[in-house]
Amino acid sequence: MPTPPTDLRERILADFAALKVPLAAAAFDAILARAEREGCSHQQFLHLLIGEQANQRRERSIAHRIREARFVERKPLGEFDWEFNKQAIDRVQIEELATGSFIQRQDNLVIVGQSGVGKSFLAQSIAEAACVLG
Repeated sequence: MPTPPTDLRERILADFAALKVPLAAAAFDAILARAEREGCSHQQFLHLLIGEQANQRRERSIAHRIREARFVERKPLGEFDWEFNKQAIDRVQIEELATGSFIQRQDNLVIVGQSGVGKSFLAQSIAEAACVLG
């Protein structure tokens, strides 16, 4: 077994590596300097230290779920033309579905309508929103 580093900075970096948290020494030093400069509390320093790593992990997780869903192309709900078929599509209902609450309730989702009204676009948009929500 290798001997543990004696310098506190090196031990911290080694601990992050053991936890498989990709924290570069330069990033650690920058966060430490910022915390000292701004007089951060222990909790603020900890948040600075792990916050960016957590955000990166969340982004990678979202990208993984979207990649695994194998969507043909990205179709965010924000790009849907609500004016195209205003009578057939209830925007409020679709936006509520995009919150994923029906998934939490373990309800099924069935979208029916005539050809060309945007069913596939909306289904994929709702699925992408679910991927982002986890």
